[in-house]
Amino acid sequence: MPNVFSKVIFDGTMNDTTKGTVFTGYFEINAEHGRIIGDSLYHSFIQFNIDANERATFTGPMHIKNIIIRVTGSEGSSIRGTIISDIPQANIYLLNPADIIFEENSRIDFTGAFYVSTADYLKTEDNTIFEVNSSEPILSTNAPKTFGFLNDNPGKIETYTDCSIQTGKSISFIGGEILIKASLLSASEGRISIVGIQYVEISLNDSWFHYLEYTHRGKILITDNSEIHVSGEASGGIYIMGSEFIVNNSILETSTEDSVNAGNIVIDADLVVISSGSIVFSDATYGGDAGNIHIKATQVNVISSSSIESSVIDYFDTNDGNAGLIFIDAINVNFDSSSRIKNSTMDAGNSGHIIINAEENITLNNESYIVSITQGSGDAGLISLVAPVAPGGTSY
Repeated sequence: MPNVFSKVIFDGTMNDTTKGTVFTGYFEINAEHGRIIGDSLYHSFIQFNIDANERATFTGPMHIKNIIIRVTGSEGSSIRGTIISDIPQANIYLLNPADIIFEENSRIDFTGAFYVSTADYLKTEDNTIFEVNSSEPILSTNAPKTFGFLNDNPGKIETYTDCSIQTGKSISFIGGEILIKASLLSASEGRISIVGIQYVEISLNDSWFHYLEYTHRGKILITDNSEIHVSGEASGGIYIMGSEFIVNNSILETSTEDSVNAGNIVIDADLVVISSGSIVFSDATYGGDAGNIHIKATQVNVISSSSIESSVIDYFDTNDGNAGLIFIDAINVNFDSSSRIKNSTMDAGNSGHIIINAEENITLNNESYIVSITQGSGDAGLISLVAPVAPGGTSY
């Protein structure tokens, strides 16, 4: 993003008396600056940039469930400072079709879910379309459910900082390309969804995404010791969809600390690369089950001492939980340079199955391996590798 003079400027579409109003420093954006429709509070800006020494606080009535923020100018948004909501449990939707970048040391502070998107429109539960760049947007009393993209080159989302959400809430990044660098995304008992998408509608539901069968997807890169972490007494899940999903020197983890199950990790991409000591990991302690890991791709490369694991950990007490299923469905699957898939459990719990279905090749090179083990009275899991038999090979 080019150098941006940090300021917040209203465009006047939600309240014509605010047109051209500029906020800088420590400032409050209250309900009178926008428009309330039912339980939703809409705000609209030409620019929305928060500098490192600035703080924007959203306020409004306690009944507000959704704060919907759109940026109608042609510039991306740069968040270097702090965004706060004083409305308990209100979800925040931040929409800018250009770009949205969270710089190092930026901060969010609110108790609802956080949706960040470069979508061109939102569709609500009653199918009303709220266009980001419309001069006369249609507003609905219903909650948003769908993010719509109108071109094949939407803006990107980047984060270089930590983003932790309140217990039971979700973080969603939905844009053309996603870069997560030297960052922590954390959702206790919630869900993290990261979607690289172009020229299509996509809806988030409780179990997965709902989208058109043929989608144009964007690249997702998680790098530089980043961590995507969903944890807590009732762990949610991590859901990824993109064209290329590249994890470099980083961790994706679902975990639980009580006798409940850890969340699942679901990755749907054309190319999946897990490299440079990265870990895709679900673990459980104190009696809970570890989550399942499901990867659907054209090509899967797990390289450079990286791993995919679903394990039950026993720190102090007996843990009879079960490890989860690890399932990879791809055309080619390649493990190289001391990389592994591991399923393990302690005590009476069973280790999960490891299933790899490849249309062409499964390769393990240079001390890479697949293992399902138990260190107690439970059963080890099945390891199933299905691929065509090479000429001169042996079928088992």
